Amino acid sequence: MNASTCDMLASMRLPGGARLVIEGHKFASETKNLERFHTWVACAFELNPGYFALENRLTLWCPLDDRNPPRRGDIPRAQQAASFVAEQLQNGKHVLVTCAMGLNRSALVAGLALRLMDVPGEKVVRLIREARGPLSLNNRAFLELVLS
Repeated sequence: MNASTCDMLASMRLPGGARLVIEGHKFASETKNLERFHTWVACAFELNPGYFALENRLTLWCPLDDRNPPRRGDIPRAQQAASFVAEQLQNGKHVLVTCAMGLNRSALVAGLALRLMDVPGEKVVRLIREARGPLSLNNRAFLELVLS
């Protein structure tokens, strides 16, 4: 886990010391990484998280596609997953959100969760891009959802 990702929300106070981390699916395939989190949200429809899920860890599969415009059903699914992530964070849980590369789908779900926690859209985008790089949230539809 690189420091910038792990410290993505270091400047924000989350309940109970909760952490929110966005990464690519490869990160989640290593048990030592998954063990650090109470909850894993896997946002890549083409990847099966069942191969990597651990006992005593919540795993939510939120299959999304990185299309603009999004596939029918992807936005409501992302919003439901974001609600779940926000609830976990508010309960002090560490949450990992992944997709194939950790740039768009996972950033959408994490970003929407932060918006539900009253973090302004521009701040969410800035935090995500500082942590994951300037290519994160480059899907225009996803970016607009996080900003709205």
